[in-house]
Amino acid sequence: MESQPANVQYYPFYPVVPPASGKLIDHILAVDVETSGPFLAHSFMTSFAFVLVDASNGKIVDTFDAYMPVQPGRYWDSACLATFWRNRPDIYNTTVMKMHEQTMTCEEIAHNALSWLWKHGQDKNITIFSDNPSFDIPWIDMYLPVPCTLQTVFGVYRRIIDTTS
Repeated sequence: MESQPANVQYYPFYPVVPPASGKLIDHILAVDVETSGPFLAHSFMTSFAFVLVDASNGKIVDTFDAYMPVQPGRYWDSACLATFWRNRPDIYNTTVMKMHEQTMTCEEIAHNALSWLWKHGQDKNITIFSDNPSFDIPWIDMYLPVPCTLQTVFGVYRRIIDTTS
């Protein structure tokens, strides 16, 4: 049997290599975003979710999710509707319904999300997981109150890239 490399800590579901700080990853923040299209300039975020997981045991610590209200001046991208949303009619209908029922503004939702991130981001060494970080992270950053980004919440963090697409 091969010996475990000294710089890798094995957890129940994945290996974690310590970042330059030398501290082991202790929490994972899974991030997912759904949008009306791929363009930050004219599409909009329909919903997003965070799941904080304790990396030592794989247990969920806390979750945050929100449906965004309908946003004037932004629209559904026809290609996104055709290739993603129309193939998932139940999810599309639920999303649209929840967006129209949303009573908070985008700013209020962003403030609540930022408060949640600050609450959980302090004194933790977090790795952010996303199925598509080059897409999801900019959307989250765009909605967080300026000048805040995920990096300002967590300091230096390591993005995990999508290796399956």
